[in-house]
Amino acid sequence: AGGTWHIQRRAESSQDVLDAAGQSVATLRRRAMLSTLIELPGGESIPVTTGRLRLFGMGCRIGQLASARAPFFRPGRYFTLTLRDDLLARGDRELIVAVGAYVANRVITALIQAAATSPSP
Repeated sequence: AGGTWHIQRRAESSQDVLDAAGQSVATLRRRAMLSTLIELPGGESIPVTTGRLRLFGMGCRIGQLASARAPFFRPGRYFTLTLRDDLLARGDRELIVAVGAYVANRVITALIQAAATSPSP
């Protein structure tokens, strides 16, 4: 599933990932506020889980395939997406990287917003 993808909201808690021909190649399901599941057509599900480590910044894991981390200082400027060898060996790596980066951006943005509005200890 290489090329261009479009993410279309289907319901409040799910979005379809469509290829250039308009065929569904994945589904994003929001399970909780900051928890998403990437469902692939073959039945595989890749959980996106969040984490906030004070020493390393804010971020999330995309299954066991990748991790995204924003730096502690100025987290809203960028994030680093680290890909593991298991992901690089897959035929659908482009799709998972594109969708994973989209979800990671949403998750990290939500973590930054939550941190900005929560009272400091």
